[in-house]
Amino acid sequence: NAKRLVVVIMDKEHHPVERFVFEISQPPLLSISSGTLLSHVEQLLRAVILKISVCNAVLDNNPPGCTFTVLVYTRGSATRNMEKVQVIKDFPWIVADDQEVLMQEPRLIPLKTMTSDIVKMQLYVEERAHKVQQNTV
Repeated sequence: NAKRLVVVIMDKEHHPVERFVFEISQPPLLSISSGTLLSHVEQLLRAVILKISVCNAVLDNNPPGCTFTVLVYTRGSATRNMEKVQVIKDFPWIVADDQEVLMQEPRLIPLKTMTSDIVKMQLYVEERAHKVQQNTV
């Protein structure tokens, strides 16, 4: 039921400086038929992880003292379904603050698109234009 997973890197003031966005969807005709298909998906996911590991070449350095948070964007029916599951009741989901979600002047950097018979995923980074706040004297 997840449609997007976002890893947000925040500065000391908890303002986003980078957002790694994983957009996930299923093809209309879901087809899981063989081990070779799952092996293919594993190779595609490996390529996504490799792209993440080398993306620092296209990103500016982050300011010191950054932290991160993980956001999960769900479809409307997901919340109702999660309320019924006991494990989810023991781990309450929290609505994200606008401060953690909104970014000023983001620059979009596409990293990887992955398509298979069972999943489609796009990975991109939103990077704040000015990561280091400059003090004016």
